[in-house]
Amino acid sequence: MRALIDRYIDAYNRMDIEGMLATVHREVTFENYTAGMLSVRTLGIEELRHLAESSRYLFLARHQTITGYSEAAGVAHAHIAFEGTF
Repeated sequence: MRALIDRYIDAYNRMDIEGMLATVHREVTFENYTAGMLSVRTLGIEELRHLAESSRYLFLARHQTITGYSEAAGVAHAHIAFEGTF
């Protein structure tokens, strides 16, 4: 799973939405936590596509870096540092 997450992050950093979506299951659940609180949740690839397309132009530049990773019982958790310029 780590290789898929790395591919997703690489595509995200290049603002390549199709590359991002190529790494996820069509029934993907995407959650973003900020300061420990759920700030965004999408269900399914189409909701994730909509989020990615609508937020792509908010940033002049953006970059994510994995700062922590764990995997257990088929579930992966990635802690990610984000930097962006609106």
